Amino acid sequence: PLCFHIYFLGALKNWPAMKKWTTEFLTTKFGDKMVRVAFAPYGEYEGCEKAHHFEDFKDFKFPDVVKSQLPFPDLVVVRPAFLEIPFSTFMSILQSSNDSSISAYLEYSSIPGLLPELEQDIKEMPFLSGELKRRHLNIWLSNGNTLGKLHFDPYDNFLCQVSQQKKFSLPVTR
Repeated sequence: PLCFHIYFLGALKNWPAMKKWTTEFLTTKFGDKMVRVAFAPYGEYEGCEKAHHFEDFKDFKFPDVVKSQLPFPDLVVVRPAFLEIPFSTFMSILQSSNDSSISAYLEYSSIPGLLPELEQDIKEMPFLSGELKRRHLNIWLSNGNTLGKLHFDPYDNFLCQVSQQKKFSLPVTR
């Protein structure tokens, strides 16, 4: 419902991250840190392909306990390869990437594990106090050319957009 979106508007305005996390700040602070970055054409980071397209699929044996839980054992989830590069190189790529067919993505990156200094810039929102159990605190950065697919996460999430904008759709059930 519309009131859901309006209720949260401005919820991050008191976070230090909202003013502090600029490209210059992040590059200066973490420039030498090695990060794992994915590159994909047209922002598609996951997809499905027929398993028989992979030459070693016929020789690969799933354990029975795994195979019995696969709803589509003839499909394989495919993802692009990752590169380990300095954070400053990644940030340079983001700044120079105007080509909408190329996507660079730092994803699933633990703030406490990779960039622990940033955790102090994030505050729990009072209206969520005690409602969500935090299992992860991740940062996701891209040049804006990413396309997330409909999925389900096995834990609570709260998406917070620090800069730029993100468009997403939630399925409506009637």
